[in-house]
Amino acid sequence: MLMLGSAMIIVSGTRTAQYLITWRDSGSVWRQALAVDPANYIAHINLGNYLRDQNQLEEAGSHFREAARLRPTAFQPLLSLARFESSRGANQRALALYAGVIQAYPVSFEAHYELGYLQVRQGQVEEGIAHYEHALRSRPHTVATMSNLAVALTSRKGYQKRDIARALMLAQRAADLTMHQHPDVLFSLSIVYFESGNPSMAVITAHRANALAVESGNQTLVRRIKQYLEHQEDAITRERE
Repeated sequence: MLMLGSAMIIVSGTRTAQYLITWRDSGSVWRQALAVDPANYIAHINLGNYLRDQNQLEEAGSHFREAARLRPTAFQPLLSLARFESSRGANQRALALYAGVIQAYPVSFEAHYELGYLQVRQGQVEEGIAHYEHALRSRPHTVATMSNLAVALTSRKGYQKRDIARALMLAQRAADLTMHQHPDVLFSLSIVYFESGNPSMAVITAHRANALAVESGNQTLVRRIKQYLEHQEDAITRERE
C-alpha cells in the first residue's frame, strides 16, 4: 500500500527561514529556533520529524507532544502527533488522534487518507474504506488513494462483483496515471487482478512491479512481491492440474 509522505519541513516567519538557509538539512536549525523561542511550535514539529528520522523516538515524541500542547486546536501539530504515533506502531493511540483531527477538521484529505490506511492495516476494512472514499471525493485524482482503495475493496468480507469492478477501474486508472512505471501501484493492480479471477495477469503485472522495485532499490517491496509471486504461481499451478 502507498502511504503519503509525512516527513515535511514547515517554515514560518523570516527568522526561521533564515536559519533554514544557514543550517540546511540539520536538526541544529530547529534547536537554535527553540533556543530563541521555546514556544515555536513549528520548530518543535520539524525537530520532531528530524529526530524521528534519526530513530531518536523518545525525544521526537516529546517535541510532537509539546507542539500539540502549545497549539491544541491547530491542524499541523495534531496531524504530526498522529503520524508520529502511527510511525512508531502505537496504533490505538494513532487511531484516536486521527479521529480527533477529523473531528476538528472534517474535510482534511490527509487525515481521512492516513486514518483509512491505518484502519485497513489494523483489519478495520469497512471503516478504512469509508475514509478512503472521503479522501477520494476530496481529491479524485490522487493515485495513492485510488490504488489503496482498490485493494481495500477486494479485502472486505463477502465482496461483491460491483466491488471487484470498481477495484479494477480504480487500480487500472492509477496505473495509467503513473504510466505503468510505479512499482507499488502495479503491485496493487496485480492483487486486484488476482482477486478478480485473473491470476495469469496478476503474475505478469507482479513481475513488472518487481522489475521496477529492483531498479529503484526498494528491497522491502521486492521481498513482498517475491512472497506474493510464490503464492500466486502455486495457485496457477493448482488451477492447471
